[in-house]
Amino acid sequence: SATRTISFVVNDGTKNSAATTKTVTVADTDQTPIANTSDGSAAFTAGDNVTSTPVAVDNGIVVSDLDNTTLASATVSITGNFHSGEDVLAFSNTNSTTYGNITASYNSGTGVLTLSSSGSTATVAQWQAALRAVTYTDSAVTPNTATRTVSFAVSDGTKTSDVSTRNVTVADTDQTPIATVSGASGSYTISSTPTPVAVDSGITLSDRDNATLASATVSITGNFHSGEDVLAFTNNNSTTYGNISASYNSGTGVLTLTSSGSTASVAQWQAALQAVTYNDTSGSPNSSTRVISFAVNDGEKNSSAVTRSIAMQLPTPTVSGLTAGTDTGSSSTDGVTSDNTPTVTGTATANSTVTVYVDGVSVGTTTASGTGAWSYNFTSSLADGSHAITAMATSGSVNSSVSTGYATVIDTSVPSAPTVTGLNAATDTGSSNSDGITSVNTPTVQGTAEANSTVTVYIDGSAVGTATVDGSGAWTYNVTGSLADGNHSIKATATDAAGNVSSQSTAYNATIDTAAPNAPTVSGLTAATDTGASSTDGVTSNNTPTVQGSAEANSTVTVYVDGFQVGTTTANGSGAWSYSLTTSLPDGNHGVRITATDAAGNTSTLSDAYSVTIDTSAPSAPTVSGLTAATDTGTSNTDGLTDNNTPTVQGTAEANSTVTVYVDGTAVGTATADGSGAWNYSLSSSLADGNHSIRATATDAAGNVSGQSTAKSITIDTSAPVAPTVSGLTAATDTGASSTDGITANNRPTITGTAEAGSRVTVYIDGTAVGTETANGSGVWNYSLSSSLADGNHSIRATATDAAGNVSGQSTAKSITIDTSAPIAPTVSGLTAATDTGASSTDGITANNRPTITGTAEAGSR
Repeated sequence: SATRTISFVVNDGTKNSAATTKTVTVADTDQTPIANTSDGSAAFTAGDNVTSTPVAVDNGIVVSDLDNTTLASATVSITGNFHSGEDVLAFSNTNSTTYGNITASYNSGTGVLTLSSSGSTATVAQWQAALRAVTYTDSAVTPNTATRTVSFAVSDGTKTSDVSTRNVTVADTDQTPIATVSGASGSYTISSTPTPVAVDSGITLSDRDNATLASATVSITGNFHSGEDVLAFTNNNSTTYGNISASYNSGTGVLTLTSSGSTASVAQWQAALQAVTYNDTSGSPNSSTRVISFAVNDGEKNSSAVTRSIAMQLPTPTVSGLTAGTDTGSSSTDGVTSDNTPTVTGTATANSTVTVYVDGVSVGTTTASGTGAWSYNFTSSLADGSHAITAMATSGSVNSSVSTGYATVIDTSVPSAPTVTGLNAATDTGSSNSDGITSVNTPTVQGTAEANSTVTVYIDGSAVGTATVDGSGAWTYNVTGSLADGNHSIKATATDAAGNVSSQSTAYNATIDTAAPNAPTVSGLTAATDTGASSTDGVTSNNTPTVQGSAEANSTVTVYVDGFQVGTTTANGSGAWSYSLTTSLPDGNHGVRITATDAAGNTSTLSDAYSVTIDTSAPSAPTVSGLTAATDTGTSNTDGLTDNNTPTVQGTAEANSTVTVYVDGTAVGTATADGSGAWNYSLSSSLADGNHSIRATATDAAGNVSGQSTAKSITIDTSAPVAPTVSGLTAATDTGASSTDGITANNRPTITGTAEAGSRVTVYIDGTAVGTETANGSGVWNYSLSSSLADGNHSIRATATDAAGNVSGQSTAKSITIDTSAPIAPTVSGLTAATDTGASSTDGITANNRPTITGTAEAGSR
C-alpha cells in the first residue's frame, strides 16, 4: 500500500520538457469471500418404512477468497418453506484432513446450521469440502413437499459473502403397509370333531402413513388341499373389526377381506387377521404341513407377504402320574417315590405309539390301548432327584406335540433324624418359653425335619401322633392326651414324601408342673434403703426403696404396691429375692404384696401385706431450751451459767425423732425425743470453762434430717471466786467514838465488805451463816443483821458464791464488839494544877478562862 510517484515528460522532437510528478495513494481492500452454488437443485425422497436418506444440498458449491487462505465461519439456512421439527441440516466432520477443525451446530427452531473453525484455521478448500458435505433430511414420515430454499454464506472473520442459494425438492413416499407374524409355525390338532384354530392370533400390522387399510388376503400357499382346507373370518363385533367382511375361495384356498370405503382402521384389520381360522373338514386329513400367507393393501401398495406354517398333529397325550403301587410314601398321587423304576401312566390317541421322555431324553415306547390308556414301566433305575416325564403320540407319519411334563421325584435316601427343639412359646409357660418347663399338660411340641416330611412324635417311648413338616422344615405337634406332672422324654422320626423313615431324634426333656408354688413372703426393705433410726421398721425416706423377701427358689416374683403391679424379679437358688422400685412412691403408708410364679408359669396366692411408710419430709428444726435445773447451777437454774462442765441439755423436737446435739459446731451425741417431743442429753465429756454454743438437729424415723436449731449459749464456770473481805461495819452502824473500830452499841449492825462482782456473799458470825447478800457491779456488798447480837466480841467471816455456784474460801475474820451497857457516872475532881491558878491548885479558883478539868470515868469512855 506504498504511495506511488508518477513523472511526466514531453518531447518536442528536440528537447524533453522538465519532468513533472504526481503522487498516487494506494489503499488495500479486504476481499469479500465468495460462495457460488451449483445450478439445478437437490432432490430428497422420503424413505419407505426406513429412515430417509439425507441428500447433499450442493456437492458442487465453490468457495473462494482472493486475499485469505482460511475462513472463520459459515451458515447454511433454510430460507424458503422451512418446516420446524421436520427439516434437518447436518454436517459431520469425519475427516480432519478434508474438513480441518470445522464443527457444526443446528438450530431446529430456525433452520440454521452454523459452522465454525476454532482460530479460523480451516482452509478455503476445507470450507468448500465441508459445505459440499452439508445434507438435508426431512424427518417426517409424510413430509411437506414444498421445495426448500437453502442459503449459503461464508465469512473470513471480517466480511461475509453474499448469500448463494440452492433449492431442494422434497418428494413424499407412500409407506408400504407391513404385516408381521408372531412366529414361524403353529399347529392344527387332528380329531374326530374338526375344530378351527387361529392361524396367527399374534400377527401385527402397521402403516406409517395410513390410519386405515383397504383389503387383505390370507392364502394357503403351501400344500393346499381343495375341498378339505378352509380359511374363515366372521365379523361378530363391528367395534373390534369395523366393516371388514371376508369371502373364501375353496378352490384356490384364498380368503379375501375387504373394507367398504377403506374405513376399517389398522387396529381393526390387525384384530381381523388375528381372528382368521384354519380348519380341515376331512375325516382323514392330509398330514402335510400347510403354509399360509398374509398380505394387506392400503389402497395403493401391497405389503410383503408373510407366512406361517400350520403343522398337522395328533392330540397331545397326557402323563397322569405313577401307579399307586410304585408311588410310595404318604401320597400315592404326588409323584414322589422311593421306587427308582416306577410305572408311569397316561392317555393318548387310541392305539397310537407313545414315546416316553425323561428329562427330554427318550427312554422307551409303549402302545395306547383302544381307549387311549397307556402305561410304561421303567427298566433302568432313575437317579435320585426331580425328573420331568413327558410323552409324544405317533400315528403313521403324524406326531402329537410333546405333553406337559409330569414332575416325579425319586428319593431313595433316608432323611436325617429330625430335631425336637422344644415346646412352642404359647405352651411353654413360665418365665422362659424355651426351657421345656410348663404348666400346660397338653403342650405343643415343635422342631425341625426334612421339608414336607411326616414327623412321628414319641413321648416316653410311645408314638403319640404325627405332624407334617412345612416347606421350611418346621413342624409342630399338639399333644392330645394330658401328661402327668414330672419329666418326659420327647423324640421324633421323620418320614419323607417317598416313605423313607429316619432314625429317632435326640431326646428333648420336658417337665410338666401344674402345681402352684406356696405363697411367698415380704420380709421388709433392704438395710440400705430402710433409712432412719431402724433398718427394719419399713419407715424410710427413700421413695424408691428395695423390697426383699423369700419365695420358691428361682421363681418369678411379681411385686404389687397398694394393689397395683409394679414389676417383677427372680428369686435366687435359695429363694431370696429383692426388687428395687423404679417409680417414686408418694409419702404415706403403702401395702406391699407379692406373688411367686414358678418356671412352669404356676402362680401362688398373694403374700401377706408388708407395710412401708415413705417419709421424705424433713422434720422441723428442734429447739434447745437450755440446761436442766439440776445441772444449771448457781443463782439461776435457767440462765445457762453453770459450774457443771458435763451438764444435761434439754429441748423439744419432733416426737420420737433422734436429736443430734452439737457443741460449738461438733456433734457430741444423740438423744431420742419422747412421745411429747421432749428430749435431754447429758454431755459425756467435760466442757472447758467459757461460753459454748449448743445446737441440735432432729432425724425422724425415716432418716430425714431437719435444719439446725437456733443456737443456745451456755457458760461453764468451774473456778471458785477469790475469798471476799469483811471490811467492818458501816459508819451508820459503827457507833461510838470511831465509826471504823467495830465497836458499836448497835446489836444489829450492817456489815460491809468486797467480793467478786455479782457474787452471792454468805455472812458467818461466830462460825454460823446468818444470811446472804449480793455484791454489786463494783464488788461492794452490805449485810444488815436481822437478829440482835449479844454484847461482847464477835468474829465475822464471809464466802462468795459466783453465778455458776462456785464458792470461795472464807474471808479473814473481822472482829466486832457489841456494847449496849451505859458506863458508871464519872467524877469531876477539879482543875488541873496547871490551870487552877492562884493560891491553891485544887480550889477551883483560877484566872484561866479556859482551864483543863480533870476527873475519873469508865476506862476508855468518852
